[in-house]
This record gives sequence, C-alpha cells and structure tokens, in this order.
Amino acid sequence: MPAAVRNTLGPIGSAPPTTMTAPAPEATAARIKAEQEAEAVRLATERERMAAERAELDRQQAEQRAAEEKRQAEERARLDAERAELNRQRREIEAAQEEQRHIAEAEQAERNRVAAEEIRRLDAERKEAEKLAAANHIEQPIVMVESVVKESLTTDQTIKLGEICTRLGFTVNAEFLSSLGIQPSATDNNAKLYPDSKFPTICRLISEHVMAVAFKKGARSTTTPG
Repeated sequence: MPAAVRNTLGPIGSAPPTTMTAPAPEATAARIKAEQEAEAVRLATERERMAAERAELDRQQAEQRAAEEKRQAEERARLDAERAELNRQRREIEAAQEEQRHIAEAEQAERNRVAAEEIRRLDAERKEAEKLAAANHIEQPIVMVESVVKESLTTDQTIKLGEICTRLGFTVNAEFLSSLGIQPSATDNNAKLYPDSKFPTICRLISEHVMAVAFKKGARSTTTPG
C-alpha cells in the first residue's frame, strides 16, 4: 500500500479519524445568550449587594449623626441648666448683698442720728450751764472740770478706741480722731490706746466738728436761691 494512502488512513488497525464539524448557529446563539443572561444576573446581584451595603452604611451614618445630635442637645441642655443655676445664685447673692447694704446704711444713719441728737443735747446743756453760771457768776463748775482734767493728766491710764466708742454711744475710727488732732499714745495688739484724760477733749472736738458741719449746711441752705 502506498505511503500516502497509509498516512491518510492512519496506522493499520486504528480507528478511522473523527470528522470535525462546526457547531450549528442556533447552538452558538443559545450559548451566547445564556452567557449574557448569566452575566446580567451576576451584575444584578452585584448591584443589589452594593446597594444593600450602601444602604447599611447610610443607616449607620444616620444613626451616628442622630446619636451625636442627641449628645450635643443634651450637653447644651446641661450647660444651659448650669448657666441658669449660676445666674440664679448670682442674683440671690446680689440681692442679699444689697439687702445687707441697705441694713448697714440704715443702721449707720440711725447711729448718726442718735449721735447728733446726743451732741445737740450735750451742747444745749453746756450752753444752759454757761448761761446759769454767767447769770449767777458761778465759776465753780469750770474749776471742777479743770481740776478733774488736771487730776487725770497726772495718771497713766489709757483706754482703747472701742471703749471710747462705747462711752460715746456711736462708732468713730482712729482716722477720724486723728483728723481732730487726737493721736493714740500706744498700741496693744493693733488696738489703739488713748489717754483717758483726753476723753473730755474728744467729746468737745466731736461736738465742735458736728456743729461746724451743721452750721455750714445751714449756711448753704440759706444762701441757695429759691
């Protein structure tokens, strides 16, 4: 058998060669369509998955925003409540301070009134005594006062500023006495000490000071145009 024939037929005893046939157009179209449908299903599934993930992310972000807004609102409410409480306490403190100031002013005004009345009474008594002494030519009271003052000058007894205020019935301070020319002779644990002999002088100087103030005010009142 010629070699060309053997090559065509293949080895002796072997099966005849398979004949390759092209697929039918309908099968190809069906396969392509099936592949396209499968891809479409896959893309649709992927889109659904991505949409679900996006929706879940949006939900979580919305919850976070809501929680943050709630926290901020609660914080603002707490700060507003604290600010309101501080304002209330401040108003109460200011009201109490104002009330204390009015009370202190009223008490000081009352003390000043009592002191002025006492000084006027003492001055009236002094003037009345001077009139009686002048009318009767009596000099003994003056001698007695001078003798008492001279006797007190020979002692070293001192009194504190508080004792002076107690005797007067109203409060004066060291600066006021200093303005009248009365200086402390010593100090005791920051307490001002004055010679006991100076008390009559202190009374006289305070009386003169108050009367001078009253006369100045009266003079201004009479010279002021109506």
